[in-house]
Amino acid sequence: MAPATILGIVFYTHIKILCVTFGTTIGNATKESWGSIVRVVQAQAQEACARNLCLAQRVLFVKLCLIAKFWYVSQILPPLPAHMQQLTTICTWCIWQGTTFRVPATKPQGPKEQGGWALPEIAVKCKTLPLSRIWILGARVGSVTEARIRQWQLTGTLANPPYENIIRNRIAYLKYYAIDIEYITPRGNTESLKTFKKRLYATLYAMNTVTREIPNLCIPKNTHPSHGRGYGATYTKPRYPNA
Repeated sequence: MAPATILGIVFYTHIKILCVTFGTTIGNATKESWGSIVRVVQAQAQEACARNLCLAQRVLFVKLCLIAKFWYVSQILPPLPAHMQQLTTICTWCIWQGTTFRVPATKPQGPKEQGGWALPEIAVKCKTLPLSRIWILGARVGSVTEARIRQWQLTGTLANPPYENIIRNRIAYLKYYAIDIEYITPRGNTESLKTFKKRLYATLYAMNTVTREIPNLCIPKNTHPSHGRGYGATYTKPRYPNA
């Protein structure tokens, strides 16, 4: 808390609103908000390991109780790579109860029809939610996001690559929205918002899989709002030819 002004107004350097800690900089707000979430998730995971749960119940607990806690915050302050690594480790540790992984780490993320557990990829989901949020705000007539998207012509099918080298770093979230959204087919008139979000996640998940298997296709960048350059965590940009 900062000293009161001559008018008696007290300023706070940190304030918590709806689970998000706002500070003097985006970097401080991100570290404090996600640091708190990591501690809460870790405590709940340790408590769950004391229970006698089967594998299916542990996976369900992770999906409904652990990772569900930070989907809301990721739409406002995307986590840093260190936070995503910590959360992924905690969730994996909870599922396997601290023992050696008995299947590849990506196996539980597969669909149930193929023997998986439909467990979301944390890094991809944390990138999907800000993208969908920006898209929703961009479709709201009269909003600031809608005006900026119209200004930079980020509607419809975009060129490859679009305006990432032109958009100012001060609105870097829009720059990296432009980079990722170019690979997403625009939402159709008959497509529901839920279906669009699922398609957005599936596309980013496929891109993440390709860049992991064929690293020569991507250009890694350390981008995050706290660095003043990006809206997401460590970003890997695949270079695909136009379809």
